[in-house]
Amino acid sequence: MGLKLYHVHTTWEFFLPGHHVKGDVAPGHQPRKPHPLIVDLLTPDFNDTTVIAIMLKTIANSISERFGFPTNNIFINHRQAHSSMVFDDGNIVQW
Repeated sequence: MGLKLYHVHTTWEFFLPGHHVKGDVAPGHQPRKPHPLIVDLLTPDFNDTTVIAIMLKTIANSISERFGFPTNNIFINHRQAHSSMVFDDGNIVQW
């Protein structure tokens, strides 16, 4: 992507028992299937769908290779951040 590592942020959280709900099922533990890993990807809105698809596949493959999750058991949601609608490093960010 040509980004400096400074612009990449990563956070994670563990679901407490009963806090992962699909439909009307809230298991007492995070099940191995479906989706033991949920990724929320936020990027600037200037990427086209081809680039977004590459990012999604690259992230899924990287996670799979590094941590042993099968790619068909990783859920990734992509969201777009719009220029002037992001506050970062003390400023409204525009691109």
